[in-house]
Amino acid sequence: MSTTFLDGAGGITPVKPKSTQSPLVGYVRIQHPGYQPPRLIAMLPVYRSPSGIDGIPFSFVLDAAQILANNQPGTLRVCGTPTDLTAPDNLSLLPPGDYEYRVTTGEARYPICTSFRAWSVPSVLPAHWDITAMGGKVTPPMMGTNASEKIKTEDGQCLMTGATSRLQSCHMVPKADEQWWNDNDMNVKTFATEGIDSSSNRLTLRADLIGPGMDAAGFVIISYGGSAVCVCMKSGFEDLASEYQFRTVKIPARIHPFNMYVRLAWNLFRMSHSLLLGLQSAKNVVTIKEETTTNAPPPAKRKHIGQPGGTGDASEGLHGGESGNDGHDDDAPHLTDGGESSEDEILHSPPLDVWRWTEHDLKGMEKLDATLSTRPLARYEEATGMYPGYSQAMRLAQKYRQEHPEVSAVVHARVARVGEDDDEQQL
Repeated sequence: MSTTFLDGAGGITPVKPKSTQSPLVGYVRIQHPGYQPPRLIAMLPVYRSPSGIDGIPFSFVLDAAQILANNQPGTLRVCGTPTDLTAPDNLSLLPPGDYEYRVTTGEARYPICTSFRAWSVPSVLPAHWDITAMGGKVTPPMMGTNASEKIKTEDGQCLMTGATSRLQSCHMVPKADEQWWNDNDMNVKTFATEGIDSSSNRLTLRADLIGPGMDAAGFVIISYGGSAVCVCMKSGFEDLASEYQFRTVKIPARIHPFNMYVRLAWNLFRMSHSLLLGLQSAKNVVTIKEETTTNAPPPAKRKHIGQPGGTGDASEGLHGGESGNDGHDDDAPHLTDGGESSEDEILHSPPLDVWRWTEHDLKGMEKLDATLSTRPLARYEEATGMYPGYSQAMRLAQKYRQEHPEVSAVVHARVARVGEDDDEQQL
C-alpha cells in the first residue's frame, strides 16, 4: 500500500525516501481566511517518521480544523490557491505549508472555538473514526472497583511501546473534565455505565508517556489508513517521533472511538492554548468561549445497586476539576492492607445492566434516540446496542429494576441485546 502527498495544486506526488536528520521538518499552519490578513488558528508540527515520511495525515489536519470550527465541516486549500484539496485515499498526507480552512456553509467569519470546555462533541463521528476503520469493534466495558488493575491485566503491556513494566491506566477523556463529560452526555454516547472512569475510556500506557507525553499534548492516537497510529503534536518531541511517529497502536475492543476523538480535541486545544487565547482577545474575531460557572456541586458517584448505599436514587450532575491525568496513577485501587488485587477481583466484574442510569443519562438517551430514525446508524452505535426506540427500552428496564431490587442479586443477569440468540443470554 503506497502513501501519497497532496501538492499545492491538489495533485499527487509520490513519497521519496529522505536522508536521516532532525525529524522535525516544518509545520502545517491552518489559517482562517475570513480576515485580512488571514488568522492563524493552529500549527501542527510535521515530524519525519522512522520510515522517512515527511508529512502528516490529510484527515488529521481536516479533523483538527473542523474541531476548531466547532464541528462545522469544511475543506482545505493551499493558501493563495482557488482549488480545494481532495484526498484520493485514506493514506494521503500533507507536507509542511500554509493551508486555509473554509466551512461548507460558506460563512466567511465562522466562529473559532477557543477552549476544550467551550467545545461540544459532535453527534456523529467523521466516517474514518468508525470502529471498523479503527481496526476493531466496540464491546461492553469492564466494571468494578478495581477497574484500573483489570485494565492493566487485560492489556498486559503498554499499547504503544510494548513495555511490560511501569504501566498505568490512562484516561482518554481526562478525569478532571468529568463535568464536560456529563454536560456532553458521554455516558449515553459511549454506553458508559461507570461514567468517565469506564474502561471504554481508559487504556494502558507506560507511565512516562502519560503526564509528560499525552497529557502534555505531545502525541495523540488517531485513526489513519484503517488503523490507530501515534502522531506527535508538539515541537520538542523529536525523540518520541523518531521512534513512534505513525507507529500502529493496537486499540482494545472495549475502547470507544468517541473517547479517542475527544482526546484528539483535548490535546489540540491544549497545544494551541496561547494561540487561541490571542484570538479570543483580538478585536473583531468571532470566537466561542467557555461559559464560566460557580458553586458547582461535587461529583456524584454511581453505586452498584447491591452496594451499601446503592439505593438506585438518580443523581443529576457529576462535576470535575481543571486538568488532565496527573503524574501518578490515581486510577489505582486504594488497598488498606497494601496487598495486590486478588485474581477473582481482577477477572470478574459486575454485569452491565445491574447498574442504574441517572435521570440525566436517560434524558440524554431520549435526545440521541430521536435522531436515530433520521439517519443511518454508525457502526459503533450498532455495536453498543442502540436502535430507534432503545431509550424507551432502557427506561422500562430501569423502572423494572427499581420495582424489583432483588434482580441485583442475580449474578451476571443482564438485558439481552436485540437479535441475540436465547442460548447467549446469561441468567
